[in-house]
Amino acid sequence: MSKPIVAILYDFDATLATSDMQSFSFIPSLGLTAEQFWAKTKEFSEKTGCETTLGYLHTMIEECQKRGIKMTRSFLREQGKHIKFWPGVEDWFERINKFGEEKGVEVEHYLVSSGNTEIVEGCSIYKYFKKVYGCEFLFDEKDEPIWPKHVINYTMKTQFFYRVSKGALDVNDDVGVNEKNPNKRVPTSNIVYIGVTLLSLYQIQKK
Repeated sequence: MSKPIVAILYDFDATLATSDMQSFSFIPSLGLTAEQFWAKTKEFSEKTGCETTLGYLHTMIEECQKRGIKMTRSFLREQGKHIKFWPGVEDWFERINKFGEEKGVEVEHYLVSSGNTEIVEGCSIYKYFKKVYGCEFLFDEKDEPIWPKHVINYTMKTQFFYRVSKGALDVNDDVGVNEKNPNKRVPTSNIVYIGVTLLSLYQIQKK
């Protein structure tokens, strides 16, 4: 008999990492502060009417092009090596996996983020996730971004609760995620979401 599954879904920015994932290395590589980068994103989105998540992906490409930086997949993965995590995060996964084993359950970890999947791929905790859902670029034959491949804004995150519950993990599996099936792979009562609100982060930093 298979073990019951407990799925933990995580936000990334300010939840696992101490700030936005782009702030540790990517934005400094442009010679910008985080405030300047996000101000450029806001300006672009307001000027064009572009959705803000798509706006920041465009700003990443544009600012790299201005500086002659080739924003390849390998370049983005390298930025992930500089991410700083909250104390206890890097050994959390093995600890909770062991605890789950002791309790007779299998623990699965999923990341649901509006950040860059390519940056996450370079960080120390990437190996622990069964699936990473984030914004991704489509790269050409020169390994340079030409189009957003996947985009996840704030309200789009809710679909991944259903994907995990139903086992429809492929983002292109529209049939599986919409199918009515009372026999869920992971009951919703076995799904835990971990995220930090901006208010919570402010309170943590004030302590």
